[in-house]
Amino acid sequence: MTDHIIRQIPFGPIETPSIKVIFRGLIISSIHPGTDPAMIGALDPAKIKDAACHKPIIHLYEIDTHGVTTERKIDFPLDVDYELTVDGETNIQVFQRDPFTRLPDTGNDKKDFRWFVDLGDLHGFPIKIDQTKLKPRFFLNNAVFHVSDLS
Repeated sequence: MTDHIIRQIPFGPIETPSIKVIFRGLIISSIHPGTDPAMIGALDPAKIKDAACHKPIIHLYEIDTHGVTTERKIDFPLDVDYELTVDGETNIQVFQRDPFTRLPDTGNDKKDFRWFVDLGDLHGFPIKIDQTKLKPRFFLNNAVFHVSDLS
């Protein structure tokens, strides 16, 4: 999958694991429902002039069977890749709720994944991503992707 170091993320046994991962910064994604794996990456801030405000930040939360959310304090060095693998069937999905338009205050769901800008749609042609420029990269095989905050 990658020629970089992949760090496994440890989780204790819980009956119904539910994990929330929030990515902040200048994020690039390769998310295609039904494919394995999805990839989230950040532009390497060391290669971008004045990029302090775009530094990638990863927050990881565990949600127990009672709905209690606990942030897992895990150090995410930016020079390695990460893989979060869920045993069982691959299931990459995006949350979408119709109707959807990009106009403000039209009743759109604020978590709809279509708020995430798709550069291919914006430019009208597929965008090729040089993944060697991304640090870190985060691979997931089972997830529902949605927007956390509109900015």
